[in-house]
Amino acid sequence: MTPEEAREIILSQKKWPESMSVSGDLSLYGCTGLKSLPKNLSVSGGLNLCWCTGLKSLPESMSVSGDLNLYGCTGLSLRNGLGKVGGQIYGLSHELLANSLNDVPRLLGYDLSEYSQKVLETFLKGK
Repeated sequence: MTPEEAREIILSQKKWPESMSVSGDLSLYGCTGLKSLPKNLSVSGGLNLCWCTGLKSLPESMSVSGDLNLYGCTGLSLRNGLGKVGGQIYGLSHELLANSLNDVPRLLGYDLSEYSQKVLETFLKGK
């Protein structure tokens, strides 16, 4: 489905299809009321979740072939991991890492943006 169709379905928060495949970049920027994502979300581009402050976790089976942007996701915990991300991960913050303290080692296998890598290194030095 198109990114526009996927965004409309996700934001309706009605019953989502068992799996959702999006062709292209999906932006849910600023969707503060969004609390979760479809279980089997697959995005063949990037996924922008900036300022989705109500989002609590990401589905384990999520797949994003491009970049994943988590900037401003203040309620997010990485207890389920990040799924599969083909690009870089942006927006890691000390707050996000503190919310996910037991899950920080999972991040070491991901391609992090330069800033996110520095945040992770600084965070790990402080622990």
